[in-house]
Amino acid sequence: MKLNYVTDNALAELKVNAKSNIDYYKKGNKEWFNKYFEDNNGLKEELFPGNTIELVCEGEYIDTDFENIKRMYGGLKDIISPKIAIDERLWVGLAHSTYWDYVQYRQKEQIASKKGKIETSFFFTYGPRRSAYVNCLSRLWWAGYLFYDDECENNPWHLVRALVGTDFASAMLLLSSSGFIANKNIALGLMESIKKLRNKGIKIKRRHWVESTKYLNNIGAMMILDELERSEITQIIDDLFIKLKLNQPDKKDEKLAVSMNS
Repeated sequence: MKLNYVTDNALAELKVNAKSNIDYYKKGNKEWFNKYFEDNNGLKEELFPGNTIELVCEGEYIDTDFENIKRMYGGLKDIISPKIAIDERLWVGLAHSTYWDYVQYRQKEQIASKKGKIETSFFFTYGPRRSAYVNCLSRLWWAGYLFYDDECENNPWHLVRALVGTDFASAMLLLSSSGFIANKNIALGLMESIKKLRNKGIKIKRRHWVESTKYLNNIGAMMILDELERSEITQIIDDLFIKLKLNQPDKKDEKLAVSMNS
C-alpha cells in the first residue's frame, strides 16, 4: 500500500493558488496536478504492507459513505495513528492522487457550484481537528475511529451504520464543534443513544446533534467526562432527549422504518 502526502511547500502553494487553479479542479484535470508534483517534487510517498484501498465512486452517498468508511478505516486503522490522521498533508496528497476520482465524485456539486468550493473539498479550511472531521476524505477515517465498536464482535460497524443513516456530512460537521467527541468512549456513548432513536423510527435532525454536543460541553465543565462509563454517557443523552422531547417522532416521521441489522 502506498500513501501519498504533499510537501509543506506544495501544500502552501496549492492552497494559495486554489482559486487560480479552479478550472483544473472543475474539469477534473488530474494530469495538470501530476505534472505540477513532478516538476516541483511536491508529492512524497510511504509504503506499507497491503493493497491500495479502493473507494466506491458511484451510487447514493447514504450507501457509499458507509462502505467507504469501512474500507478507509478498516484498511488504515492499524497503519496510521490519530496524530497522523490529523495531518493535512496526508489527505491533500491522497486527494490529489490516489483518491482524486473519489473527491470529484463525493464533492461533485460543491466543485461545480458557482463559488467552486475547492478549498473545502481538497484542503483543510478550519483548525486541524475540525477540518479532519469535515474534509470528505479524512472524515472517512475519523468516522471509523470514533464509532467503530470493538466491544461488539459480531458487528463492530453498527454505530457507523447509525451515523451514516443520518446526514453524515452534516453530523460530522456538528460533532466537530464538541471538544469531548475526540474521546472515543464519549463518542460511542452518544451514538448508542442516537441509534436507539433511529431504531424507534425517529428521524435524527440537526437539533439532536446540537443539543447533545452542547450539553456534553456544558456538563464537561462540572465533571470529568473521561471518567464516566460509556453506558453512563448514553444514559445522560437518553435523559436529555426525553427532557427536550426529542425522543418522539414527528407525525410525518411516524412511518419511518430503519433497519440497523445490515
